[in-house]
Amino acid sequence: MKHEIRKWALLLSAAILSMIAVEVGWRIYLFNFASHEHLARWARVKDLPADAMRYRSHPYLSYCLNPGYTGPDGKTHHNALGFRGPEIAEVKPQGQYRIVCLGGSSTYDTKIEDDTQTFTAQLERQLEQRGHAQVRVINAGVGAYTSWESLVNLQLRVLNLQPDLIIVYHATNDVHARLIPPADYRRDNTGYRRAWKEELRWWDASLFLHYLGVQWGFSQRNLLYAWVNVNAPEALDKPSTLKSNPPRFFRANLNTMVTVAKADGAKVILTSWAWCPDLGDYAGTEVYQQAFREHNQISREVAAAHGVGFYDFATEMPRDKQYWADGRHNNEAGASKKAELFTTFIHKKILSPHAASG
Repeated sequence: MKHEIRKWALLLSAAILSMIAVEVGWRIYLFNFASHEHLARWARVKDLPADAMRYRSHPYLSYCLNPGYTGPDGKTHHNALGFRGPEIAEVKPQGQYRIVCLGGSSTYDTKIEDDTQTFTAQLERQLEQRGHAQVRVINAGVGAYTSWESLVNLQLRVLNLQPDLIIVYHATNDVHARLIPPADYRRDNTGYRRAWKEELRWWDASLFLHYLGVQWGFSQRNLLYAWVNVNAPEALDKPSTLKSNPPRFFRANLNTMVTVAKADGAKVILTSWAWCPDLGDYAGTEVYQQAFREHNQISREVAAAHGVGFYDFATEMPRDKQYWADGRHNNEAGASKKAELFTTFIHKKILSPHAASG
């Protein structure tokens, strides 16, 4: 009997020591040798260095960009104020003309790694080439932001920058926010968005078990939607759901954004949102394209109602695949073309000495 107990005790001790060795080895690998991508995917959020987290929680926005983030290739940066791109002073220097671009990932330019090749960076350079050296363009886009988040972002963070012109570029993420059960479709968007929540189980205390959990689906993945989105049933009929959830809140958010911006002395440009239907993702489906057209029409109507600028960008942006990384996001060539088109519009309608005010 004692022999059997001793044998099982030794086996248990060996198993525990093996698990400890695996855990220690895994931690050494993760924090010393793993790629930036693997560290961000397999470590717990609380274990990640600040500069490895693209997003962080926010008490009023659910989440925002993490100041100080640096991408794995070193070409993507968030400045100290939490905007993509180089450092800027919160107080606008005398003589500077500030343009702030609001939107989601197609404003942030998720598919472009180099800050200098984003739409906003290229817009600033092209405006300078047109003689507007005093212009500074600030990228206030955040991946997956809807017009709800951009409204709060405008009020709490963007207006502190004293913008002269605000460009609002939204559509697709507000379509996602409509694809929820009609009973959950509310003005405050709580049927789609929730406060940042990381769901850790007891086994996640072990980073190796957490890794296995992420691989096999019993631990939460380090993905933004897992932290901030309410899970909607996958069996929803999209056409009927969009019909039951009309874009009245998108209209309300744009109305409020324009009113708030104008009250603060900033000009506003609302735009139509462009996409490429030929790259095999949801942007090519008829249900999404119909919703894009609905949202673009609302942007036009809100601009007219408030007497602010409207740029029908979607009709001018080429849909050639050479400009697109996927159906929603431009590549570097597309960002350059987008900047070229916006430069022409802003130069003629806003910055030219003969441009009408408004």
